[in-house]
Amino acid sequence: MAHVLHAMKNGLASAILGVMLLFITPLVLIAFGISEFSTKPMVFGMPIFSIEIGENGFFSEVDLLGIVVGFAIGLLIHFALVFLKQRREN
Repeated sequence: MAHVLHAMKNGLASAILGVMLLFITPLVLIAFGISEFSTKPMVFGMPIFSIEIGENGFFSEVDLLGIVVGFAIGLLIHFALVFLKQRREN
């Protein structure tokens, strides 16, 4: 049970990190001098996130699918590292 909770914690941490990076990205792009930018990637017809930078400011949002994808990536990384660690010990 502890292993599952640890995996869930890593998945949640990955999702939170992804959300934080998404909110910081427009500031980084503005710092590099990009004044016009817009992206809204879609998976299965649903948006993952959207970032817009314009003359009046910037906008970024994460959709539910983006959080789920971030969580799934965190779980995959966790289980891949556990698998590699066990394989290395044997």
